[in-house]
Amino acid sequence: MEKCHPSDFQRVRPWGKIGDMKNDGYLKSQRKLFQVYAPNDLSANKTISKIEEDFNGALPFWEKYFDNWVFVHNSRSGLGPEVTMKLLHWSSVKDLKMLY
Repeated sequence: MEKCHPSDFQRVRPWGKIGDMKNDGYLKSQRKLFQVYAPNDLSANKTISKIEEDFNGALPFWEKYFDNWVFVHNSRSGLGPEVTMKLLHWSSVKDLKMLY
């Protein structure tokens, strides 16, 4: 993201006890908040739990700054149907656009 948007993307790193407040990066011009998840093995239950925890955890800190929440993962073969369905469901019930 920094290469594509060198003057706009803000990397957020964990900072002591407060961590990163569920924000791994922010693209200011597009009001996009990024959450990265890169385990060695993806499982549906753990991935869904991680998405719920990170999305809901970001809201108290960042909700007024973003309109798009982006879930970034490292699975080259894609997400399983359970995870995809859950993301689609959340996208339909939240005021925010969830991208993945």
